[in-house]
Amino acid sequence: AEGRPALRALLGLAKGLLATLLDARARSGDRATLRLRHGGFLDLRIPGGELRPVSCNELRAACRCAECIDERTGEQKLDRQRILADRSLRARAVEAVGNYGAEVRWSDGHRSLLSLRAVEQLTGSSAMHSNSGSGARANAW
Repeated sequence: AEGRPALRALLGLAKGLLATLLDARARSGDRATLRLRHGGFLDLRIPGGELRPVSCNELRAACRCAECIDERTGEQKLDRQRILADRSLRARAVEAVGNYGAEVRWSDGHRSLLSLRAVEQLTGSSAMHSNSGSGARANAW
C-alpha cells in the first residue's frame, strides 16, 4: 500500500466498514426482543440469544397503564384474576417502541406499552411460564 494512495484509502475504508458492521452485529444482541408466535403466543429473546416463552395472561395482568392502574393512588383497576383465568387471551400484534420497549395489542382489545427489561425480569421465573400467578408479580413493573 506504500506509494499507492488509492489502495491505502480503499483498505482504510474496508477496515472502517468491517468495524462498523461487527460493532452493529455485537450491539444487536445486547437487548431483548419480544415477538409474536403463531396462535397469538409470545416469546422473548434475551441478550445472549436465549428464547423464553411469555405467558400472555401474566403479561396482560401486569400492565401498568392508566386504564389498569389508577395514576393517583396506584391502585389496580383491572380484574387481575379474570385476566389470569381467561384461556382465550392472546396477543394480536407486537410492535417495537424505541430500543427498549414494545406495544402489545391483545385479543381483549387492550394495548399494553411494556418495558422489555420488565418482561425479561418476569420471564426469569418459572411462574411466568404458566398461566397462573400471584398478585405480587404485578409489582415487578
